[in-house]
Amino acid sequence: MRKPAPEPVPEPAPLRGTITLRHLAAACAFAMIAACTSKPVIHYTREASTGIAAGESIAVVLRSRIGPDGNAGAAESDQQTIAKCVERGLHEVSPRLALAPKADAPGVRYVVNVEARTSHSSGNWETAGSGGGLAVGKSWTQTSEFSAEVIDVKHGRLAGNVSTSATGQEGGGVMLILILPVPFGYWSSSESKACEALGKGVAQLIGY
Repeated sequence: MRKPAPEPVPEPAPLRGTITLRHLAAACAFAMIAACTSKPVIHYTREASTGIAAGESIAVVLRSRIGPDGNAGAAESDQQTIAKCVERGLHEVSPRLALAPKADAPGVRYVVNVEARTSHSSGNWETAGSGGGLAVGKSWTQTSEFSAEVIDVKHGRLAGNVSTSATGQEGGGVMLILILPVPFGYWSSSESKACEALGKGVAQLIGY
């Protein structure tokens, strides 16, 4: 008597975690896209004739920096941060433009008095879930605005004014992956973009 053929062993069902990890990758990609910052807007007005000669430089002075919490400050670390990003913007327009360490340094032609403000919108809470995963988070818009008076030290007059702005999306929350909480967040670069744009605007104002 023949023995009955063994029944085929069913293939194991795909783990739910495989789908969830795919969702996690998609969520991370979405976060990076959402954190994109808009192209900065630059405005400047020239109040007098401008120009800069070889050996002359530009100094950046931070007058105030207001953060999303509404607190104002102009600490030395803030001064250095703003000066560096303005310098990056200047050099994008012309690497020949030199930045002086202080307003009273020898050879300074222009002093750029900067005021900066960054604010957040109230934000929205959102939830999403599928395939064994659940995400809860909040997103908001960050707006950064910079303004500057450009003083022509050589002629003792106002050379002009420059203003810039940029916006970007920020947010964060928690994803539950197979009951394990995984925090996530994405941040905007609106402040650095607006600051670099200020440097470009100053370069354009003085004739580059």
